[in-house]
Amino acid sequence: MGKTKNDNFANLAAAAAKATAEFRQGLAAIREKIYAAKKERSRIAHLPVDLETAENRIADWLAGELAFSNRRGSISEYFLFPDDRFERRKPDLIGNFEDKVRYYLAKTVAEQVKCDCADALRGTECITEDVRTKRLAEIDAEISDLERAEERLIRAAEAAGLVAPRRADASPEALLSEDDDTVLSEVDRAELERAEERVRRIAGGGSHEATDFDGGPILEMA
Repeated sequence: MGKTKNDNFANLAAAAAKATAEFRQGLAAIREKIYAAKKERSRIAHLPVDLETAENRIADWLAGELAFSNRRGSISEYFLFPDDRFERRKPDLIGNFEDKVRYYLAKTVAEQVKCDCADALRGTECITEDVRTKRLAEIDAEISDLERAEERLIRAAEAAGLVAPRRADASPEALLSEDDDTVLSEVDRAELERAEERVRRIAGGGSHEATDFDGGPILEMA
């Protein structure tokens, strides 16, 4: 018995559904990479600095504290004044004495803070600011490439007549980017091209109504 129109329609619908499901997997794979890269970025951004950096900060703080608390000079001269002058200068002595307490305690506090920092960093991943800056720049570039690849894939889906959902936090730069300015690794590019091929298979499967293949909130484009 020959195939009926209903059979042909069912076959086309099944093929489109399969291709749509495969496309969803491709889009999800790119988004998983985006989420993973953003998570890594947050981790790197919040790592503590290394002990050397902390000790340099403590040294800078100590130098400023010593300079401030020693601004009035020695207090020994007060105790060498004649009685009448000593009595007149007692109010000054009180203020200067407080500064001297800060001056002598500052060194002790600085050494203790160094020990506390070393204890806090023991067994903990830390990073220099130069390395942090470099890693964040690398991750930002990776996220940018992935988001442009995501947008390229969504545009391909829309060209095939599908309603392609955009993330609510989609990058404005990616939304406005040109199709050919995405720089990806060979693995990511191959994955993107496979996903685009799935879109072409959907488009070639016959006319059909627009399909939302993500099921989540859709950010409609003006």
